[in-house]
Amino acid sequence: LEIAAEITRCEMLCTMVTGGYGITEKLAAKMRQAGIVQASVSVDGTEETHDYLRGKKGSWQACFQSIKYLNEAGIVTTCNTQINRKSSSEIFQIYEIIRAAGVKAWQIQMTVPMGNAADNWELLLQPYELLELHPRLAELAKQAKKDDIWLIPGNNVGYFGPFERLIRGGKEWTFWNGCK
Repeated sequence: LEIAAEITRCEMLCTMVTGGYGITEKLAAKMRQAGIVQASVSVDGTEETHDYLRGKKGSWQACFQSIKYLNEAGIVTTCNTQINRKSSSEIFQIYEIIRAAGVKAWQIQMTVPMGNAADNWELLLQPYELLELHPRLAELAKQAKKDDIWLIPGNNVGYFGPFERLIRGGKEWTFWNGCK
């Protein structure tokens, strides 16, 4: 909170990314008072998948309780999701759940062999699996646009494939051009 307040005092936009643990109604209000204007909560699947990937039962419930508190405090709430072999088949379910939670934007990225995934290679999608995933992401992008939810593909989604323009917003020259 002290760092957030100093960022705000220096006239910078203060945002954060969180796993959603430990954010109470009181803490969310203090976060807003400190100047945090946007928070992205990690949602890595439906409840069973998310809890498995996070290694903690109840973590999915905790992240959605945090989303509720952040929204109520007036903090713009977004989500981010790692797509892997466990979560890729749930992508539309995840979208519906976060949409119902009032999320304004959703960043998706492919799970890469770092952290827990470095020791669990079986989580990683293989290139042939992207042939099925990318058309589904294109459909998801169309739906998100209709619902006025900003779908933000991470750096490792697309790469000049046939659906990249649609996944990245549908404009003629929309390709990955670096982190914002």
